Amino acid sequence: MLINPSERLEIRLADLPISTRTKHALAHDNILTVRDLLGHSEQELLRTPDFGRKGLAQLKQELASLGFQLTPFGEAKPLPSSFGLDFDFIHCDMT
Repeated sequence: MLINPSERLEIRLADLPISTRTKHALAHDNILTVRDLLGHSEQELLRTPDFGRKGLAQLKQELASLGFQLTPFGEAKPLPSSFGLDFDFIHCDMT
């Protein structure tokens, strides 16, 4: 079943097939949805306590399956509350 990009942004990380440790580490920093996650760069996420490269690899794989990717370095800008196609820090594959 295909879901539109706006709905994909609202997927809860708790519903993704990633480790419990990764879910808990992100929840501790109030990162609960794909939208929340895309508001952070890889570099920022790696500073999260109890979150490491293995968790990052899991997230990147799941995001890719949803058509998104994290920005590698620097600070990501928060996603707007209404989904648009003019993002300069994430990639959204519309297929």
